[in-house]
Amino acid sequence: MFLSKVNPPKDGSILDLCCGQGRHSLEIAKRGYSNVCGLDVCGLDRSHYLITRAKKQNKSLGLHVNFREGDARELPYPCDTFDCVLIPGNSFGYFKSNDDDKKVLKEVFRVLKPKGRLLLDISDGKYLKTNFVPRSWEWIDQNYFVCRERCLSSDRQRLVTREVITHVKKGVIADQFYSERLYGGEEISAMLKECDFHEISVENPLVSESRRNQDLGMMARRFLATAVVEKKWTPVVKSKEKKKSVVVVMGDPRLSDSVKPSCVFDDDDFTTINRMKKALLKIKGYNFTYFDNCVIMVEEYLSGKDISVGIIGNPPGSYEVLPIIEEDYSNLPDDLPKICGYEAKWDPDSPYSRVKSVSANLPEDARRFLVASCLKLFRRLWCRDYARFDWRLDRNNTPRLLEVNPNPGWCWDGHLAKMAEISGMTYQQMLEKIIQSADKRISAE
Repeated sequence: MFLSKVNPPKDGSILDLCCGQGRHSLEIAKRGYSNVCGLDVCGLDRSHYLITRAKKQNKSLGLHVNFREGDARELPYPCDTFDCVLIPGNSFGYFKSNDDDKKVLKEVFRVLKPKGRLLLDISDGKYLKTNFVPRSWEWIDQNYFVCRERCLSSDRQRLVTREVITHVKKGVIADQFYSERLYGGEEISAMLKECDFHEISVENPLVSESRRNQDLGMMARRFLATAVVEKKWTPVVKSKEKKKSVVVVMGDPRLSDSVKPSCVFDDDDFTTINRMKKALLKIKGYNFTYFDNCVIMVEEYLSGKDISVGIIGNPPGSYEVLPIIEEDYSNLPDDLPKICGYEAKWDPDSPYSRVKSVSANLPEDARRFLVASCLKLFRRLWCRDYARFDWRLDRNNTPRLLEVNPNPGWCWDGHLAKMAEISGMTYQQMLEKIIQSADKRISAE
């Protein structure tokens, strides 16, 4: 039904924006648009977990949808890319402000081709303000059930939902809040007009019914809105490349260091610095300046797995979560504490030199929790461009945060480089991704 409303050309391209786990984009691809008709199908969502699920499903079905993580307010696509953009499944209005929703529409306008079409599938906010279900619960399957409580915000412009997901054996596994701005048809039409869309059409509301008495929530009553982009093709601007400056802050080799055998920088330190400088010299477009500095740290000991999570980029926009690693202490004598300290990193004659970093063996629930927590910490602590998060499991296998490192070492054999290597990334590529992330952020600011 959605495609019939926007009627994409057979040789065009579609963006399923805020695609979640890819339900709509995969269905479009299954109908032959991505292969038989030559139509490119793309899906974008800010949820790492949902995009991961979409990619797995895409691969298992043998389809070719291009799924990416990203923020709808800052789309990672060039101007004039798509013939149509779909925002189905009531995925519009979850940002905090009305201005953010306008940013989404302006980005859609930018990436649509001239005469490109937008389709919005959105809740009937006017109806929901007086007809929402304040409390409900339902079984998702035989192991999970979800409870929801809803109320209007104080300004009556948003519906706030608390959602508690419970496993029959594990107990509560998620307790989260989210809210959505309640738009009526007239408000959406006015917003589309303000964002320079034309041929705006808002259809009569659709009423949904559940065959198994399911809580339909925001999907109980919704409407479809379509609009067309009237603009000229964006001119291509060519500019001369200008090198940008990057400052690299390191430890001070002139100061004493009591944790080292000789109490000063040793050959390993200088080898590490030289290898980093050599790799950076191969990256085009930047001038590098090096400054010395020194920083020490204290962490509480926990007895479970020693976990590290690395992120390159700037959530919620463009970013990459590197493979999670854990320290393998299996070759360490039983009488020694399982700690990855100085000896493990710098003393080849120590038993701790047998400690290795390997891909973490974690349950999927724990992996999702770690990734989601690190993404929240990245933003709340104002990390920039890259960061590493160190965790340790307690005796009950509960993850405990040890450290948020906003500028982890760039050394070729460091934890961040080990994660990158597991993902198939070279040392140079890792450094380049970090620099490009900073470059993109600074340019946007």
